[in-house]
Amino acid sequence: LTTLEHGISDYAPYSFACFGMLLIQIGDVERGYQFGDLSLQLAENLQSKRALARTAFIVFTFLSWIRKPLTDGIEPMLNAHRMGLQVGDLEYSSMCLCTYSNLYFAVGLPLGPFVDDMKQFIEQLELYHQNQPIALMVCFYQLALNLTGKSNSFLSGFRYDDDGEAMQIENFYLRFMVVDEVEGTGQGVTFGNLKFVTLVLAYISQDVDELDGWFEVEQLMRRVHQNTHFINLYMILFSGLAAFTLYRAKRKRKYYRKAMSSISLMKKISKKGGINTIPLLHLLLAEKGSFGKNVESIKKTYDSAITTFARFGLIHLEAIACERAGDVMATNNQKFWSVDYYERSIQRYTEWGAIAKAEIMRGKHANDSYSQFSERKHTESVLVSVRGKRRYDPSMWDSIEKADIVNHHGRRKSTNIVTASSTLPSAANT
Repeated sequence: LTTLEHGISDYAPYSFACFGMLLIQIGDVERGYQFGDLSLQLAENLQSKRALARTAFIVFTFLSWIRKPLTDGIEPMLNAHRMGLQVGDLEYSSMCLCTYSNLYFAVGLPLGPFVDDMKQFIEQLELYHQNQPIALMVCFYQLALNLTGKSNSFLSGFRYDDDGEAMQIENFYLRFMVVDEVEGTGQGVTFGNLKFVTLVLAYISQDVDELDGWFEVEQLMRRVHQNTHFINLYMILFSGLAAFTLYRAKRKRKYYRKAMSSISLMKKISKKGGINTIPLLHLLLAEKGSFGKNVESIKKTYDSAITTFARFGLIHLEAIACERAGDVMATNNQKFWSVDYYERSIQRYTEWGAIAKAEIMRGKHANDSYSQFSERKHTESVLVSVRGKRRYDPSMWDSIEKADIVNHHGRRKSTNIVTASSTLPSAANT
């Protein structure tokens, strides 16, 4: 009403974006997405860096994923972070980095560079005393440390020792901010991030006991992240995968029902136009089909999921799908195909940078033939991009005081979030 009476101010774009998020929460997805687009256009017309930083955070965290690939949010979040710093909006500048860390995992960019990037980001935020954003980011930082083999063990940081203290690796914030302050209350987005990355690691390591613990807090996590945050898609995915794993191990129907619930939720989002659900749904359907008797049909469903992940550039989920296909083929005494899938899985985990997981697989299947990959070395220097998706550019800090954004080709650009995201390469354009 204020905007209608007095005209558009710097606060209008952010208000429209928040209204769009509210519409999605009550089920009006189409209009919610439209308000997100409108808010970005208003912020562009105003040429206000403060408006762009805040509006971009809401749009690319809660709205745009409904119709656009998640990869479209990588560069805008970094640009918005930089703009927020330039105008002194430390809160939203820091929150943009939180969304960036979530997106980085979701789209499967290389983990090796991510570890270095996150360390630098956290050091920057420490200077500004942004402790809450650090606590949100450090969960994904720890996830990357564990997967890359830069921690003491695969579940370090998410397990407790005999004294009840969380095991530490490199960052004291994991205990001080996440465990002591947040887990004590059992609430908050930070607690949600902690539990979610624990679920991811437990599934990748096939830790059945840890997976079972997830379902004690699953409903709480859904309420914390609500239906508007894009990370909810991955909570649904890994909840379904965990439920199928537990059903396979314990043969209790309650886990199968939970898995089917995940499929139903994913289909519901997909029917509303959620294009990011397409590859995730393929894997859940392949897992459902794995309990059938027709091996050829089972193989076909996994091949479909693997191909879809490859086309979307989701190399981390491609690795998981290949591993699961290998497990199912091994269970059905199809050794030739199981070895083939395992080899492809090891290759994809290595390309993703999950060296610890790749080494676990090599040890677990040491008696099989991995001649092509057993001596393969991980080279981080060549893993700065995966199929057109690019990671954070450290040189941005060198130009933090400049008013304009310079893209990777040296051409000067306006501070427009939409323009910046649309002219840079992404998986959708490759």
